[in-house]
Amino acid sequence: MNLRRTSLGVALVLAGCSSVPSVQELQKLKPAAFSQLDAFPAECGPAVPPQRDFTSNTYYTDSSNSIIDPALKLTYKNSMKPFEDWGLAATKYADKYVTTGNVQAGKCAVALADLWASGDALLGQLRNTDSHSQVEFMQENTLAMITSTYLKVRGVATPNQNARISWWAQQVASRVTSYWSYSNNSYGQNGEGGIRRNNHLSWSAVGVFNAGVLAKDPKLVSWAQAAFNEQLSNTSKDGALLRELNRGKLSYHYTAFGITPLAYLGQASILVNQRWGDDPRLQKAMSFFAAATLNQDVIAKMVGVPQDDSLTTDGHPADDWVAFGLLDPTDPIRAQVAPVVTKLPDQWYLGGNTQLMIQAIKNQAVK
Repeated sequence: MNLRRTSLGVALVLAGCSSVPSVQELQKLKPAAFSQLDAFPAECGPAVPPQRDFTSNTYYTDSSNSIIDPALKLTYKNSMKPFEDWGLAATKYADKYVTTGNVQAGKCAVALADLWASGDALLGQLRNTDSHSQVEFMQENTLAMITSTYLKVRGVATPNQNARISWWAQQVASRVTSYWSYSNNSYGQNGEGGIRRNNHLSWSAVGVFNAGVLAKDPKLVSWAQAAFNEQLSNTSKDGALLRELNRGKLSYHYTAFGITPLAYLGQASILVNQRWGDDPRLQKAMSFFAAATLNQDVIAKMVGVPQDDSLTTDGHPADDWVAFGLLDPTDPIRAQVAPVVTKLPDQWYLGGNTQLMIQAIKNQAVK
């Protein structure tokens, strides 16, 4: 396979739009599948209301985004609660479906995705309470969450449900690519732009890729591939993600958070009959992350600051190990980190159980 090292700046301008339709304008563009919506099934428990408009904030107080203000973090977590509620509910159903074949569980996960798609989630007014772009980051992460969960269960969706969810994902993806397009020249290279262009770009690529798969939109897939290549072109000779090493005591944590979407894309690319996971840059980056997991002094010496692992227990034990769950069970890196990585975590923001995600992706892969 030819892995094109496309210039991200060019790819963003081509795939992103300078302007996107308003919610009102979107009503005129919606396909016929939106003309008659399904009621949310009572057997699926309480519905999680779609978040069309939302406000959020950053919680870091220093230039390297490594010092957390507890009060601001609480405000942020409260703003995130509806998204987490959706993720926890939907991934529970999706994983039950993949594990047991329980069709009703799968339909409940689909119904939750359809509810948010039908309710114009993420397509309304986004407002930051500070100079950061936290709501845009929430938008990209939520697109990744909903689409990765839906990919596990789309086989039990009705044609109308699939049409609504796929169209909605495509609209949100256009907003994500537009964000990077209009932001690229203003801060894409330096200063806070360097921070914003780290794992945020990779998580954007996950949602945009998934939307491209669902909507059969090759431009979105190409955008995601360009972002994937852009990130891997910014690694050290040892495989370190250079854009994650300016986070002081949280550099290990953000290395983990940055490698996870790249590992996902490496696996998910088989949905478009490609194998991005064979890229030697990704393999080297995963090897570096494994070495840093076994010995966090690896990163501490590089950044000159001891690493803080407290975020690994921020409500989700071993949060930093998600990427290892995106490797095949026979991958030698899994055996390498086994003495430390004693439990592979489930993650509501990436479709739930990652091993089940791989299984679902392989079951849908282009033959």
